[in-house]
Order: sequence, then C-alpha cells, then structure tokens
Amino acid sequence: MLKSKLKIYLPVILIVVFISVIYISLNNNPVSKASAIKINYDYPITDSLDTMSEAAELIVVGKYTGLNSTWNMARDPNNISQEDTSNYVEGKLYDFTIDKVVKGNVDTNGILINHRYSEIMRHIESNAVIDEDGNIIQKATKENEFSFTVHDPFFIEPEIGETYILFLSKDQNFNNYYGCIEPFAIKIKNGAAELQSNLINTTTLNEKVPVEKSRTINVIIDNAHSIKDNISGKSFDDILQSIKLP
Repeated sequence: MLKSKLKIYLPVILIVVFISVIYISLNNNPVSKASAIKINYDYPITDSLDTMSEAAELIVVGKYTGLNSTWNMARDPNNISQEDTSNYVEGKLYDFTIDKVVKGNVDTNGILINHRYSEIMRHIESNAVIDEDGNIIQKATKENEFSFTVHDPFFIEPEIGETYILFLSKDQNFNNYYGCIEPFAIKIKNGAAELQSNLINTTTLNEKVPVEKSRTINVIIDNAHSIKDNISGKSFDDILQSIKLP
C-alpha cells in the first residue's frame, strides 16, 4: 500500500487528527498546542472464526521460537529494497516453526512472522490562524516541530514456545507472513484456546506518549471496534474441526 512516500506492507491506513488547545506564550502570541491525537485504523476486524479462515492464505499450527530482527516497514517507493529514510514504521520479525499446515501451502517448516509494532509520527505546531474550514487566515510566525512514537494498538507480544494457530497472508516482496485480519492468532494453553486480541469487550484504546520533556500527548484510537470472544475456552480439536476449508 502506497501513501505518498510511505509504503507499508500491511493493509493498514492511518488517519490522524490532532486535537489542540491554545497556549498563550509570554509575549501574548497564541500558539496551538496539541493535547491529543485521534487515529483511525482501516483494518479488517472480525469475531468470526469462519471469516478468519476465509481471509487467510495460510493457516498453521506451531510455535514462536524467538525474535529474529526488527525492520523499517516504510519503504522507498522507487526502490522497495531500501527503507524510507523520512518515515519509520517498526516491524518485529519472529521465527516460527510449523507443526501442522491447516490451509494453504508452504515449502518449509520455518517461516518469519511480521508484527507491526510502532510508528514514529511528526507534528508541527504553529501560531497560524486557521478558520473552521481549514483555511489559513494568518500565516505562522512561530513553529515547533516534534516527533513521537505510537505503538500499534493491535500488537500482542507472542509467547515463545507456546502453541499458536495463526491465520496469515504472505508478503511476496519480503517473503514473510503477517496477520491477515484482526484477530489472527489463537494461543493454545493446556489444550484450550485463548483468542489473542486487544479488542475483546472494549471500545476504548489509548496511550499516553511523551513528546517533549515532561509533556505528553494522549493517543486515542477513534474507531476501536469491540469484538466478542467466541473462541476462547474451546478445545484445540474443536477449533481445528470448526475451521472451514474451501
């Protein structure tokens, strides 16, 4: 997916809205200070095992064996072998050993799973006067630029050595796999399923992030859709039998 100079190999679109308050500086010039941001994630979400199964190119059972590396998922659109030097979206690549292939084909029992972890965002504050339609009435005479890191609200650190059922798509450019939908992982603990998602029975996701010295900004996920957990508690065998294959 290409957005201006930013290429991210996951079906995620970020829409960022800054919520500002007015700070009056010592010389009485108004400077807009962001107190919060709202982020919309355009990403497929479901609470249906059938939908998870249909969306997946590959369904596997296996174990995470360790963190392989981190990388910048933002790529130069003119040469995707190079990272975008002006944007940074951190992905974590985990080694995963396959014990069973439920759907799809894979020619090795060891694959890399990419988890989107965080993104560095930039914001410029100024004392420009802007009307409610977004038109500049008075140009800025002062500006303050800063950056901050926002963690992916869907990220859950996988437990090394535990058994998982994963619903995946393949990144053909970099030969790794990623979650095809949210949620995409079911952990098997003591023979029982545990659905892995931060969206279970919640409508609010937010994070306070430091931006300057003692200042923080509240990051609000504006369209956090709550899902019902229809999977946890079922047995491993029941989950496998419930997965509908084409």
